[in-house]
Amino acid sequence: MLEARVCGIPCLINVTYQSYEPPRPHIWDSDLDYYGGWDVEWSLHDTRGRPAPWLERKLSQRDRDRLTDEIVNQLQSTLDLGVGCR
Repeated sequence: MLEARVCGIPCLINVTYQSYEPPRPHIWDSDLDYYGGWDVEWSLHDTRGRPAPWLERKLSQRDRDRLTDEIVNQLQSTLDLGVGCR
């Protein structure tokens, strides 16, 4: 689990699904095909690892985007290091 903060509250992010689609500029049925990218699903947990739906209700769309970007950056760094994440 990844450490994060929501509204100043420390929490953990559990990545429940991850998939990386590499760029395929010669096959471009959609922008995802052309540019590639990550598809991730995640949930928030308290610092003890318990699901925290009360904390998820506090998330704005901006918070969700920020946390998703943090997850993707972490996943991308593991991919850059040669660790399998597919």
